[in-house]
Amino acid sequence: MAIWAATAAIGALYLLGWLRLPHDSNTEVGWIRRGFGFAMVILAVFCLAGMNGTRLGEVASFLPPDPYPGHTDKIWEESYNEAIAKAKAKHENIFIDFTGVYCTNCRDIEENVFTKSEVREVLHRFVLAKLFTDEGTPQDDLNQKLQVQMSGVNTLPLYAVVSPDGKVLKIHQQQPPIEDSEQFLRAIRPFAGAIVASR
Repeated sequence: MAIWAATAAIGALYLLGWLRLPHDSNTEVGWIRRGFGFAMVILAVFCLAGMNGTRLGEVASFLPPDPYPGHTDKIWEESYNEAIAKAKAKHENIFIDFTGVYCTNCRDIEENVFTKSEVREVLHRFVLAKLFTDEGTPQDDLNQKLQVQMSGVNTLPLYAVVSPDGKVLKIHQQQPPIEDSEQFLRAIRPFAGAIVASR
């Protein structure tokens, strides 16, 4: 975002005529060029706002995942085995987000569906696991193999609800419109919360 903001700002200075290169003529800056210059100013401000926590909507899907793979996130487990152990201790089902560093649809859902208050409230009633599958590391390869075993597919994004004993209770792939949180909640809500005997 910082690189985009800096590039847009330099582009704006050039297009508005405030920054000149040695070969540039001293001709008047036209209205079309000024229009593009002001558009670059808006883009720079948008990027700076995003760096400071402003929601970016669909643009966020093109950014790298937050947190990056390997960085600690206290909410999401990064190991299936650790998630199983935690689920057994808490008597809760596991919600697995099979995701990828290069998956823009994954980012879109994580930024624009998972962050909605009604979705957060349901997700926090699971043990949460975020398993990356696309970097080619041994761990990612194991995660992808686990995804295929559970669902029979290796496409992303894919979500699995799993019991503490490892039984797959629900597989869900979000269908367009991706921002439809009700579709997502209908799929996972029945499995949220402490496990009761009727399950």
